[in-house]
Amino acid sequence: MTFGLAGVTVLLTGWLAVDAVAWILAAFERSAALGVLAAAAVTAGVVGGGAVIARELISLFRLKNVEAIHRRLAHGPVPAIEGRRAIADVLAVVPREREVKAGIEAFQRQVKVQHATGQQIEILSRTVMKPLDRRAEAHVRTAVLRAFGITAISPTGLTDAVFFLACGIRMVRGIAAAYGHRPTAATASSSLVQHLGGALTERLASSAAESLYAAYRMARLGIIVMDLCRPIPFRENEAPSVTSLVGNVLRRRSESQPD
Repeated sequence: MTFGLAGVTVLLTGWLAVDAVAWILAAFERSAALGVLAAAAVTAGVVGGGAVIARELISLFRLKNVEAIHRRLAHGPVPAIEGRRAIADVLAVVPREREVKAGIEAFQRQVKVQHATGQQIEILSRTVMKPLDRRAEAHVRTAVLRAFGITAISPTGLTDAVFFLACGIRMVRGIAAAYGHRPTAATASSSLVQHLGGALTERLASSAAESLYAAYRMARLGIIVMDLCRPIPFRENEAPSVTSLVGNVLRRRSESQPD
């Protein structure tokens, strides 16, 4: 798997670098000033995107890993002491904003000593997780809108790929911060490679519906990351859908544009 991912990374990097060099050479053929400007634009884009990626990754890995909580709640009936410990770990790191605080207070009012661990988790999901889900969905919608707009303004495939990747990393960190937990490094990396890599490949291969495709890819990745970072697993029909996220963003964008 490592060898395969490395090969795909080399392919995409080489492809994008060739595309960027071709764009710069074409600009030099028209005039030296345009060539210098094109080279400066590509350099600025790569450096800027790399800085965003580095900053978001550092912030992401400062968050608490959610794997331990998932492991506690994954297998069969959870003992009461273990369940209370897992719930305490969740509540210890969630953002202390007004809406979240209200959810925690509602959870503490509703949960009773006689409630089993499964019932407590269901109440936690209904009270505390709901506002966190909305925060995470807001990060996904922002990333979808950025992904949709990137292909319209990016001059080359290289800058497009760098900014798209930076946008994806920022979304992952935002979702993780919304829940106070991050996914495991291996899972997050495989998700990024699968969905962002696929989107970058399509960006290079087509131009007809690339913006919409990139938006769908970003929304799909966002939902996966929400599921990985959410300490309490989604119940049936509780997770957002790709169609609703992309549709809402594009509808709002079209409504905001002047006639």
